[in-house]
Amino acid sequence: KFPCDLIPLKIRAPLGGVDRNLLNEIRLRAGRAVKISYGGGNYYLGARGLSPVKDNPVTVTAEELGELVLDFCERSVYAYADKLQCGFVTLKNGVRVGICGECVTDGEKITGVKNVSSVNVRIPHAVKGCSEPVLSKYIRGVENTLIVSPPGAGKTTMARDLAESISERFSKNVLVCDERNEIFPAYERGGLDRLHQVRRQKIRL
Repeated sequence: KFPCDLIPLKIRAPLGGVDRNLLNEIRLRAGRAVKISYGGGNYYLGARGLSPVKDNPVTVTAEELGELVLDFCERSVYAYADKLQCGFVTLKNGVRVGICGECVTDGEKITGVKNVSSVNVRIPHAVKGCSEPVLSKYIRGVENTLIVSPPGAGKTTMARDLAESISERFSKNVLVCDERNEIFPAYERGGLDRLHQVRRQKIRL
């Protein structure tokens, strides 16, 4: 299943043959070629799939981006105003969507967005065991840990694996404060349901 079914079919179809585990970002800009971050590299999206050069590239219009943002916001941008103030929204399966456009305000706070110029869809992945270097320090008694890195380096992925690993290996109850619904997406297949299939208890706010 494609990680974000709201993406237009003209974009999903050429991506049908790629390895979803290597698909990291879908970058959409009004009037410009769609770009894909895949397996550590950046590619253009053409009718035949990924290409390092512009080979009959797939493009999107400003109107399509506007409609896409409405879909991401469940057709109510106002209801997502608080999230849009951060410049992105998080979908129910943990997919994070960055949005660039003109802010609509009521004089004090952002209430919506218009004239959308670009959308960046970041697709989350679970990387089992990626927290092992940090976990080894936890074993030695270091319990307070701050995870810092540039964007896209895997902070959320690390936190997810770290929470699971501590709970599984040390039979600890792990509390995950996940107000953005990114670390353990509530509606993701294998999300919260998966956590109850092992010997542990997780409380999620």
